[in-house]
Amino acid sequence: MNVQQLGEQIKILAALPETEAPVVSCYIDLTDRDPQARRHLHYRATQLAGEVSEHNRQRQIGEAVGQIWRYLDEEVKSTSRGLAIFARSGKTPFMLPLQLPVSVPNWISIDTVPNIYHLVELKDTYHRYVVLLADRASARVFEVNLGSVTTNLWLQQPELRARVGREWTRLHYQNHRRDRGRRFIKEKIGVLERLMSQGGHTHLILAGDPRRLAEIRQHLPKRLENRLTDTVTLSRGAKEDEVVAATLESFIKNAQHEADALIERLLNAFYKGDLVAVGPAETMQALLRSQTDAVLLTDSCQPGPVRWCQVCGWAAVGHPLPDTCAECGSIELRDRSDAREEIVRLAQAEHCRLDIVKSTKQLRTLGDCGALLRYNAAYSGAPATETLVND
Repeated sequence: MNVQQLGEQIKILAALPETEAPVVSCYIDLTDRDPQARRHLHYRATQLAGEVSEHNRQRQIGEAVGQIWRYLDEEVKSTSRGLAIFARSGKTPFMLPLQLPVSVPNWISIDTVPNIYHLVELKDTYHRYVVLLADRASARVFEVNLGSVTTNLWLQQPELRARVGREWTRLHYQNHRRDRGRRFIKEKIGVLERLMSQGGHTHLILAGDPRRLAEIRQHLPKRLENRLTDTVTLSRGAKEDEVVAATLESFIKNAQHEADALIERLLNAFYKGDLVAVGPAETMQALLRSQTDAVLLTDSCQPGPVRWCQVCGWAAVGHPLPDTCAECGSIELRDRSDAREEIVRLAQAEHCRLDIVKSTKQLRTLGDCGALLRYNAAYSGAPATETLVND
């Protein structure tokens, strides 16, 4: 599975209609051979089912969990490193198993909708980009796929950088021909356009001879120029692992710059009083009202349950939750046990940008969550409410 396919599956899960039957969301680290980890998932599934008082729902949960364990025993490929599987029984059964090339945390939940946070977090770190390597006489186009393990090795353990080549895909296109000037360049750009369009790539890196790269840049169409992340000078005859190592460093730095730029935009908007929502409740409210342009969520965000008004989109997060809407007085309220999960699901459904970043002191003061808005709220009553947990 590549990152584009993962994104399509996330959209399917985010749009899955609710029914009377609960959805079991299960993530399994297939690289963890410790049987205790599997036993803990079994125990946790039983524990969650036991918290449901209605006998019919307990039966539905048991059926969904049974489907998951059967799939785990019979269908998993030896090359997969992680499994995310979503199952529901009842009148409208549903099952979606996703075998992944990178590991995921062992985790299970039961709710009326799939829990997709870990998939979105994976998609955010499952880096994928295209490299055009060119000198005066030849050109090669690479698609580089990188899992979170490789990225972490690169960032945290420099002595292991030589191993990065183990995580990238094989060569998609290769052409060694004598230089034919402009025709040569146009041909390579044509191949590049087709690959990036078909693969859904959003990042391009040019590498190789600087004079040839300058010529290529002059002929790049706007749609490719907008996706150009960096140009990297490499000597003629650079080996494939050298190409990956050099461009990976550039890609990671650029990805960090993009995240830093979004954080800075959010903070500047907040301090200037511009179009921004901060905290889980305001962010949730903005999503419910389709105001959001981009959502930023830290990996430390744990806001607790959420309740929102189905009439006006007002939202409250934490404990205790109100019985009526503080904005319009309606009692038509909906609940979720995990506000973070609902923010992620709504962001996917609204097709807005979602970035999951490391928490900082500044972001913690804003509730580890925020959104840049397209326009002001149509409602002008009470603000979204962040309630406090009772001791």
